[in-house]
Amino acid sequence: MDSNGFYIAISDCLIRFLGKSLPNRTSRFEAFQYLVAKQKVKVDQDFDGGVRIPFLAKVSDLSKRWNWSRNTVFSFLRTLENDGAIEVKQCQNGTLIRVLNIFRKDAKTSENNGDSCSAER
Repeated sequence: MDSNGFYIAISDCLIRFLGKSLPNRTSRFEAFQYLVAKQKVKVDQDFDGGVRIPFLAKVSDLSKRWNWSRNTVFSFLRTLENDGAIEVKQCQNGTLIRVLNIFRKDAKTSENNGDSCSAER
């Protein structure tokens, strides 16, 4: 992993959920990777780590990108939110999404976030 790496703590239940794919469409895992990558942009841009800054997405854009129906996107986001992986808030311009439990690679930031995250996770 590069020096700008990060860790994400997710449940085993979420790992099983992400492992199930939809035929001829973006997999759930790839969709989650996309959300993490969008959050990582905020993490990299923000001096304090960016872990508390949501990014704006439009369900219609996610639907097109992933080749999913809008209902499938809503259901996916709701499942991730119920599992504690993301926070979702609807706003006038789209959907604010924040990936939770994401921590910079350096130990100091992880300690500041109250995480005992290690490479074994």
